[in-house]
Amino acid sequence: MSWNDHDHRGEYADARHDHRFEYAEDRHRHYDLETAGETAQRDIRSLRAAVRELRAGLDDALGRIRELEAAHQANDTKEGKSR
Repeated sequence: MSWNDHDHRGEYADARHDHRFEYAEDRHRHYDLETAGETAQRDIRSLRAAVRELRAGLDDALGRIRELEAAHQANDTKEGKSR
C-alpha cells in the first residue's frame, strides 16, 4: 500500500494520523514561538541583571543616607552639649 492509497475505513490509520485542517498546526514545530520564548528568556536575564544593578545602587544610596543621618545626629548632639 502506498502513501496515497491508504484506507481510513479500517484499522490502518491510528489516532496520530488525520487530515484535519489543523494537522500542520498540531504537528509542526512552532519556530516563531520558540524564537519568541528564547528572546523573552534573554530579556528576562537582562532585566534581572538591571534590577541587580539598581538594587546595588539603592543599597549604596541607603548606606550613604544612614551615614549622613548618623553624622547629622552626632553634630546635633555635639552642639546640644556645648549649649
